[in-house]
Amino acid sequence: MSSNGTRESEQAAGQIMTADGRDGHVVDLRLALSAHAPGEARDRAGSWLDAVGAHPDLQRDVLIAVSELVTNAVTHAASAPHVLLTADGRHLRVEVRDDSADPPIRREGTSAGGFGVRLVGELAVRWGWTPIAGGGKAVWAEFDTDRTRTARGDAADGAQ
Repeated sequence: MSSNGTRESEQAAGQIMTADGRDGHVVDLRLALSAHAPGEARDRAGSWLDAVGAHPDLQRDVLIAVSELVTNAVTHAASAPHVLLTADGRHLRVEVRDDSADPPIRREGTSAGGFGVRLVGELAVRWGWTPIAGGGKAVWAEFDTDRTRTARGDAADGAQ
């Protein structure tokens, strides 16, 4: 586990902040504890992915991760999710914070569900979780952008 180096925001639930900083494009989204949170997070993340020029295949994987991690925060941690999305040109990072200190559990899954963390682990190049000082945790997943083509159609380094 490592420090995630992200900053806190004083934003109200449901607000989004977008800024082009030195380290890349950042989205900070605080959602209400609601069954609608995963859908809202997907919508906002989809707009962000378009803005950073992510390839459609990469967008699909990132949106699945956003949906699964936000669903876990709502369902298992009973927390209002705090979503941080960052892009630095080589990587996209999804981080979802919640109020539970319990680690995410990678399950085998059943017909009733339980595939979320396993699916995120299969889609992302790296994933993990970090305890948050004062309580809670951040579950994160990272995706490489250089293994596919950008939305502009440019071939990226390391394409396979």
